[in-house]
Amino acid sequence: MQILKPHFKKYRKEIILAVITILVSAFATLWQPRLLENIQKAILADNHDTVLRDGIGLVVLGLLAIIAGIFNVYYAAKIAQGITSDLREETYTKIQSFSFGNIEKFSSGSLVVRSINDMNQVMNMMMILFMQLLRMPIILIGSFVLS
Repeated sequence: MQILKPHFKKYRKEIILAVITILVSAFATLWQPRLLENIQKAILADNHDTVLRDGIGLVVLGLLAIIAGIFNVYYAAKIAQGITSDLREETYTKIQSFSFGNIEKFSSGSLVVRSINDMNQVMNMMMILFMQLLRMPIILIGSFVLS
């Protein structure tokens, strides 16, 4: 994580926007059961106005969640691609400083394969972090609060 810390600072705006979109998406997910409960009660009470109002609210909430999800994927991908690109550049610079003896020891094919695989793992980790890993605790805490 220490290697990634300076890169997080570089992408601070994107990280903040990704977290905001996670919060909006989590709120939409958590608020839907409340609206569904209101709609159910309104149907039983034969209150058409409440059914219509909360039904429209449910559709709007769903659209909000979709839009927040799209922006979340965009910002998560931007963060993951940016950090991975920066790490590739740092790795390339480091490899360029190796002596010929070190390069012969590792072989260029091995360095390329390791670099590509490791960078793909970092990119996948960033995508999972900013799309799912931060969202789950928010939903868990929000579920307890709302219940």
